[in-house]
Amino acid sequence: MPTAATPKTMAAAPRAERPSLANSTMATLVQAQESAAQTESDTSPTSAIATAGGEVTNSDVDQLLNAKGAEIFGAAISSLRTPLPDLSTRHEQLLAKTTRTPAEEKEATALGNALTEREGKAFGHFAKEASAAATPQERARLMTQYIKAYTEYYDSLSPEEQNSDRYRGTREGLVAQYASWAAEAKEPAEDLSESRDPILMLFDKIRDAGFKVDDDKARSILEEYKKGVASLLSTQADPETAAATVNAASDRFASVQAVINKAREGDSTAFGQLAALGDDQKTLDSFLAYATTLQRVP
Repeated sequence: MPTAATPKTMAAAPRAERPSLANSTMATLVQAQESAAQTESDTSPTSAIATAGGEVTNSDVDQLLNAKGAEIFGAAISSLRTPLPDLSTRHEQLLAKTTRTPAEEKEATALGNALTEREGKAFGHFAKEASAAATPQERARLMTQYIKAYTEYYDSLSPEEQNSDRYRGTREGLVAQYASWAAEAKEPAEDLSESRDPILMLFDKIRDAGFKVDDDKARSILEEYKKGVASLLSTQADPETAAATVNAASDRFASVQAVINKAREGDSTAFGQLAALGDDQKTLDSFLAYATTLQRVP
């Protein structure tokens, strides 16, 4: 029987590096966002085409997507994602001090209480219920719910907080136990290796396709995505909001695809919009407005 993990024991456990797909996706998005400013001053042939209004070929589009496909889709899709406020980084900074002022002591206590409350609401109650379960099977069932709730909570954190001492490596450790708990509960085990954040789930699928998809592949990705999130939506505390997020992410994907298709037709304006897209709200707004004009064309 696997050992039940609690927030306290997880926080004390040795930390491993973060190899999971969910974490690599987050790292890709962060890297894409950080490179946006550098891309704006890029003098590559693809940028030259965009600025000079020259002829655009399929090879040019492929070259651009190879160079910054993650940044393009990351800017369009990940901007929909609003991580939970980062409480852990500051909390750990305060706890690391050998001496703290009264104000810092008060702040550290407040942050610690806020973290405990947030975790309790998100997943901690399942651990308490599992500890009080009447039968081993019921305990196992509650532990599977605990692990699924924890992965959803973890995936909603910012990259910085995921990498904090409090959370680093905890997702992988619990996912490794999940199949055993599901078997003991006599329930089918879900695949928790990928992110359970609806935004990152779509990004995973686009990334797996190499960021270069035709219309048929785009439709296939969206169908697989919506099937994959169906079970996730039923477990959300606010399924209507989660469903709206899924629809918004799907719409953003369709917008990017519409601009890519236009660029493949040789349109330098579309190519320029793709080349310019980065971690800048003004540029994103311009891109989405342009994509809307393409999607309105019969």
